[in-house]
Amino acid sequence: MSLDRFFTPQGDKVKERKRKNSSPEANSVTPKRKGASVKMLSKEDMDELMRRFGILMDTKLDEKIDSLKSELATKAQIDSLELKVDCLQKENEALRTKMNSFRSELDKSNLKMEKLDSMARRKNLVFMGLKQTSTSGDLRSLVCTFITDVLHVSPVPAFEEIIPLGKGSNSPLLVKFERINEVFNILKHTSRLRGTSFGVNRDYTDGVRLSRRYLFQLRKEILRIRPDCNSFVRHDTLVINNSSFRWSHDTGVLYKNGNGVQQLNNIVGSDLGPFVNGLLTGGEIAITNAEGSQLT
Repeated sequence: MSLDRFFTPQGDKVKERKRKNSSPEANSVTPKRKGASVKMLSKEDMDELMRRFGILMDTKLDEKIDSLKSELATKAQIDSLELKVDCLQKENEALRTKMNSFRSELDKSNLKMEKLDSMARRKNLVFMGLKQTSTSGDLRSLVCTFITDVLHVSPVPAFEEIIPLGKGSNSPLLVKFERINEVFNILKHTSRLRGTSFGVNRDYTDGVRLSRRYLFQLRKEILRIRPDCNSFVRHDTLVINNSSFRWSHDTGVLYKNGNGVQQLNNIVGSDLGPFVNGLLTGGEIAITNAEGSQLT
């Protein structure tokens, strides 16, 4: 028996379908004769049928594989991409090295400028709480009276200039003295200002002033946990039980140029890591100006 009838061309099927649909006899059902037998495929026909199905599937599979191959990159293209990626990684590493070098040089330059600025401010003091009224006379008389009557410093040190740091009547006054020894002499008497609304501070740079705010906040937390700790802030350094700490705006508290949290924990007996991280992430929002009137 021929298997061509199982693979009839599509066009012949359509014509045959049309003829059947157009014939009225096609709609009638021819009853099977009783005892009619169903003709089965022979083994040879079944083998031939499976062979043709296999060829058809192989053809479709080959077409699909060829289509996928055309969409995939060749080995040469992949090697080229890997080479480009390797070059980009090397260039990125070189740029990162240069950036780190530039950052290091910039940090050194900023540190040098900070030191020079601090040197220029050494003979300056900032007086706070001195109310400037119409009856208080000129600023020079106001400062001289404060130094002699409140600080009990005599004779009055010579100063070069007084600059108001604001427009209000109670704005701080920047006083430039002639000699550094006169600055130290006034600072020795600032203990008299405890509990008052007056204050005398060094004229720190912006960087030092910001570091001091962090350090004063940290000192306040340490004294809350350990009131018996001997601690004070001097310039940009926090001293606790003879251990000196500084503040880094990148990593937090420093001890001997390394992370100082563990050393703080050993002194206080409590984990201050979360508090330090809170200061870092909270920025100036989490900081209050705790400098007050006492300054060393």
